[in-house]
Amino acid sequence: TNPTKSPSQGPTLSPTTKAPVAGTLEPTKSPTQFPTYMPTTSPTMEPTKSPTQFPTDAPTTSPTMEPTKSPTQFPTDVPTTSPTKAPVIATPDPTTSPSKTPSTPPTAAFPPLVYVGDNGSPGDGTFPLGKCQGDCDDDDDCESPLKCFQRGGTQPVPGCTGTGISGKDYCYDPNPPTPSPTPCPDMEIVVNIVTDNYPEETSWILTNNCDGSEITPDEYVEKEFSHVQPYCLPLGEYTFVIEDTYGDGICCGYGRGSYEVTSNGVSVASGGEFDGTEASTFGSCSTTSPTKSPVVATLEPTVSAAPIASTKSPTPTGSPLSITAAPTEITYRPGDLKVPCDGGKLLLSTGLDCKRLTTYDERVQLANGSRSSEKFHEDADGAAVIPHPTDGGWYYTSNSESSNGGVGTLRFASNGDVIGYDRTLRGTIDNCGGGRTPWNTWVSCEENDSDGYCHEVDPYTKFTQRVQVVARGGNYESFAYDDEDPSAPNGYRFFITEDSSDGALTRYTPDDSAYTGNNYDILNTANGVYEYLVLNERQGTFTWSTSYSAGKTSASDFFINSEGIDVHDRILSFTAKAEKLLYTLDLEQQTYIVTSTVSGAFDLQPDQIGRILGEADVLYFCEDGGSNCDIHGRDGTGKYFTIVEGTGYDSETTGLAFSPDGMFMYVAIQSNSHIYSFWRTDGMAFNGTVAETKYH
Repeated sequence: TNPTKSPSQGPTLSPTTKAPVAGTLEPTKSPTQFPTYMPTTSPTMEPTKSPTQFPTDAPTTSPTMEPTKSPTQFPTDVPTTSPTKAPVIATPDPTTSPSKTPSTPPTAAFPPLVYVGDNGSPGDGTFPLGKCQGDCDDDDDCESPLKCFQRGGTQPVPGCTGTGISGKDYCYDPNPPTPSPTPCPDMEIVVNIVTDNYPEETSWILTNNCDGSEITPDEYVEKEFSHVQPYCLPLGEYTFVIEDTYGDGICCGYGRGSYEVTSNGVSVASGGEFDGTEASTFGSCSTTSPTKSPVVATLEPTVSAAPIASTKSPTPTGSPLSITAAPTEITYRPGDLKVPCDGGKLLLSTGLDCKRLTTYDERVQLANGSRSSEKFHEDADGAAVIPHPTDGGWYYTSNSESSNGGVGTLRFASNGDVIGYDRTLRGTIDNCGGGRTPWNTWVSCEENDSDGYCHEVDPYTKFTQRVQVVARGGNYESFAYDDEDPSAPNGYRFFITEDSSDGALTRYTPDDSAYTGNNYDILNTANGVYEYLVLNERQGTFTWSTSYSAGKTSASDFFINSEGIDVHDRILSFTAKAEKLLYTLDLEQQTYIVTSTVSGAFDLQPDQIGRILGEADVLYFCEDGGSNCDIHGRDGTGKYFTIVEGTGYDSETTGLAFSPDGMFMYVAIQSNSHIYSFWRTDGMAFNGTVAETKYH
């Protein structure tokens, strides 16, 4: 089957199941990690088979016909009221032969670019233009609320596919609605190819090993472009083979290409560096879909009298019961270091648990039982969490502070499971810190003296570029933004720290011409303004000077070796690790205060910082090297406390980040590239109420 390369409909990232009916054939097969706190009275037909890592939220009564494939995230708080005697559904044996062709035609992500006219001509009602139509000269040429996307070549237009005519401008939707997923009853396979500088050399074949059918794409012509192609296919075993006719792969000698294949949202193949071909096989021919109508069988429930700590209660899906939730007991006590993790390598605060996710030079264990095609990168450093744009999951982008440098990206499902890993940025050196942009890309900075710069990475499209946020090479660390400055063109200003004895703190303001409608242009357009922080110690005030020399002098006088940085509500916080200081700048009043972190909380130097907001509003810090590599917090009253103590490590803790919902905290131990995931055992987010906090 040869699917079209640019069909009209967006991919479905999460297939749905059949409509729910009364009762279930069997319990869910992905129960929660933690036991419920009170017994339930509506048991399942048979014991759980394969517990997953994270808790579910609340039980429901009308499950789907098939077992749920991914549990919900939080533990149940109260029991159901009575066991159900209602008959449940049994399903006869499914058919054994999958169909030989895809069950539905493949679809592409967005409509193609179409050139229909110019300067209001033809005047037959063609203007104003619709979505992905051109050529527009300004927003008035587009139907409301569409905008005109100005191009100087063949840059991709948001929400559209293809290249269109070079230099022509096209209408696009700056605030597209979130599409409803199209049901895919079997296997949704998505192929994402980011081409290198020779796209015509790249091709691939997806073969159904159960019936021999094949899918191949049209020839690629767009350089360094993300081609996302989704397919709804029968259940079965598939082999994906990617080929480069020149024999040098698609990364990294002639561009930074890459590929990733997902099956029902789980990464099953990825890479970019290979010779002539690379192959991956996934799925099974023994797995088929039931095609007959279900029949009814009545089974008596078995009531469990009391909970057992090691028993994981499965949670059916469907309509929720009418229940009254009991208050959640808060068990998280930061600073009460009593919980060992990973064989005692870490000591956690009471109410936390953790799991190690990665190790340097090893393939990452994925939730489906397979491992990543690429090995995890060396010397993990600064990192951020970037939300996936559609499916509720997220990415953890992690720097590599090594001679090989670059960025590696872990892919998480919406329940916190690891479902993929790939090397997103290559060809850089000693990528140390960085930060997230307002449009959800990662800026990775090199600590490489005169050759060190910053690079933008989009983990979703795999797009990368060097950006112009610094005026010269240096040992750059962290990146943050302020999007609430009324005096800034378009409201944006960006801040970069430098880890050196006279490393000036840079404030970068893009030129008006950078706001083309393409976010990739904002940090990579000429004529931006570079300013540097100058402190007035006597008055407790500061200014921004265009003098690089003045910025260096202020750094050497006050904030030597600045690293982590954070901006929130017009308050900028950054650490100066040499003097163990935290600077807090009020960007509106242009005043600042400085506090010492030497209060029993830090044994060493404060490094990366992150923020979790909520009732507790805590600023979290990592620690840079030594025998106790810890994670600490500072609340709004100025008190410090320890979250995690790295008793078994003699290295740097870094890469501190939180999942978009605040349920998971991530941190890296640099020496072995150990990435840890932490969560609260009371099922609450890290920004929930903190009880009985122990301060140092």
